[in-house]
This record gives sequence, C-alpha cells and structure tokens, in this order.
Amino acid sequence: IFYNMAIGGHLSSNARKFSVVGAPPTLNEVLSETAKKVIQKPAAIIDHSKDDHFKRDIMEIMGKFSDLMRNQSPQMRGPQSSTLKNISFVFQDFAEVFTVKELSVMIASFISSVQYSPQLELLNKEKLVLINKLACSPFFLEYGAMEILLPAVLKQIGLHLNCG
Repeated sequence: IFYNMAIGGHLSSNARKFSVVGAPPTLNEVLSETAKKVIQKPAAIIDHSKDDHFKRDIMEIMGKFSDLMRNQSPQMRGPQSSTLKNISFVFQDFAEVFTVKELSVMIASFISSVQYSPQLELLNKEKLVLINKLACSPFFLEYGAMEILLPAVLKQIGLHLNCG
C-alpha cells in the first residue's frame, strides 16, 4: 500500500495485474507481460507512418545543414566548421534509421553542398577530413553506398587538386 501511495496511488494495468498486498511487480514480470502483448499484435496494424514522418523530418534537417554549408556569409564560418567536425557522428546514427541508399544520397548531397574556395583553408581542411573519415568507414564499402558516394567524393577532391 505504501508503494502505491508513493507513486501517486496509480498503478499501470501491468502493475495491478501483479500487485500482491501493495508489492510492486518485478521488472521481469512487467517485461514479460509487455512482450506478450507486443508479440500478439499483428504486424499489419503496426503504424509505420511515424517512422516515415521521422525520416522526412531528418531529411529536412539535413537539407537545412546543406543550406548552411552553401551560405557564403563570413559569419557562418564558425557554424559551418562545427557542422563539418561533428556531422560524421550524426551519419553513424542515421545508419540505424535509413537504408544504405537513402543515407548515401543524403551524405553525397551534403558533401556536394560544402563550398570550395582557396581562401577558406580551415573549411577546406575540415571537408577533406570528413571525406577521409567517410572513405575509411565500413559504410563506404557497403553494397550500394560506394556507387553513390564515390562520384561526390571524387568531385570534391578534384576541386582541391585543381586549385593550384
């Protein structure tokens, strides 16, 4: 009873099912009951529209990052530099949400949006570091990734090689 009062007197249906004289259910009991409900739920009624909405939101955010990288304003150099330094970590997490092809297209688009200018030495170096991280990653060798990423990577490297 004290446990029930300590959590506001409310018990979930799983907790009520297992409560004995106010004792809380064990974690295993709650997980077991929850797992049974999930397994019994037919796959046809699981709502995938939330996943699609989430993917669209992320793609929109990546579009905003690409817009940032295209911005030629000197005030944007700091945010652009920070984006280039940290975006590879984000790409690693996106691999859990997107297919190889979807992620490859997003990465290629992002890399292509990073401007090249001989005056922007720091930005150029950070872009090349990002390209190096990408080319050295296992993702680059995934089936379908290289055929999308390689043209974008070679174009960017070509810009740097033809600068002199």
